[in-house]
Amino acid sequence: MTEQEHIQSKPEKSGRSGKPLRPALVISDKTISEYQTFLNHLLVGLAEQSIPVALVCGSKWRIDPLVPPSIRLIQHDLVPLPWVYEFGYNRLLEELAGFKPTILHCLCENGLRLVKKLAWQLDLPFIVTVNSLRGIRVPRYMLDRVRAVTVSARSIGENIQRRKTRLADRVKVISMSAFVDKPVSCFRNRNQQICMVTAGSFQDESMYENLLAAIRRLAIEGYEFMLFIMGQGPAERKLRREISLLGLSEVVTIVPRLQGWRSVISSADIFIRPWPEKSFNPLILEAMSTGTAVAACTGGVDDFIIDGQTAVVFEGNDEISIVRTLKGLLDRPEDAYNLAVQAQQHIKENHKVSAMVEAFTQLYRQPPV
Repeated sequence: MTEQEHIQSKPEKSGRSGKPLRPALVISDKTISEYQTFLNHLLVGLAEQSIPVALVCGSKWRIDPLVPPSIRLIQHDLVPLPWVYEFGYNRLLEELAGFKPTILHCLCENGLRLVKKLAWQLDLPFIVTVNSLRGIRVPRYMLDRVRAVTVSARSIGENIQRRKTRLADRVKVISMSAFVDKPVSCFRNRNQQICMVTAGSFQDESMYENLLAAIRRLAIEGYEFMLFIMGQGPAERKLRREISLLGLSEVVTIVPRLQGWRSVISSADIFIRPWPEKSFNPLILEAMSTGTAVAACTGGVDDFIIDGQTAVVFEGNDEISIVRTLKGLLDRPEDAYNLAVQAQQHIKENHKVSAMVEAFTQLYRQPPV
């Protein structure tokens, strides 16, 4: 039986103060676009524990399929025009007050401005989850309302502790979760064409320059494979042109980042992170959980990229380093398979859904600072 089928659940009726535990989760556009799986795991886990939960999000998103029936969905339309914004905000404030939350949880730093305003007017504590190296701003007069700053990686937490010393003792590392519910598929069928996947925003085509140069070298040397690049952005046309100029049109395919990207990643043999990222990348977590071997550049904020144990690493600005690393996986598929097995086991042991939900529930219960 998988963890997904057997999340531990205990009815959670009240916090330490004796009041019913009623968290309100506030999400941003980034939560939906980048951390949808994290959101779904948290909502389902809280619902399994019979905790009344409100979910606050923009009305432009149709997220009903993500939300369990027991979760109260509060949607707003905060248009950035003074008179329209105030009307939408007052409606949101009224509906949220009717839910009578005991704590607010900002699931992404992008929503912190709204959460600070709501916390002040509703006289509530709040938690903020930070998934990037961007700074967060909390006025001194609101510091006592911050129950915790949760982070998905130690490097993100250390960055906050350096920059926000007044919040240093409230930084908590809570690992994002993933389900491991299928056997490793990496190089299981040697008769199929090798498939590699990478993903990212197409803001600047030069970010793919070294990877494409390495892919071209591998193709010239006779390696047979397909590389799928998932993403979208203003530089897509230039990226397509670069792929054509390098003669890689039959090897490299650009696909939009689809809702069902987990199935795309799970069908791949290798997932590639071509550059260091300043935000936590949930795709790497999903790649490891589905049994795909991961090749990643050095740097970034992902704690679970451990060279030789959960991934193989290369220098992102060094074409030769990329070629050498990918060759190692392509030439020794049994090693790539074993790497995927080890990574999947690491995720199973350190990124349990039940552990993540319990960690957040404990924070919701804590008394004010």
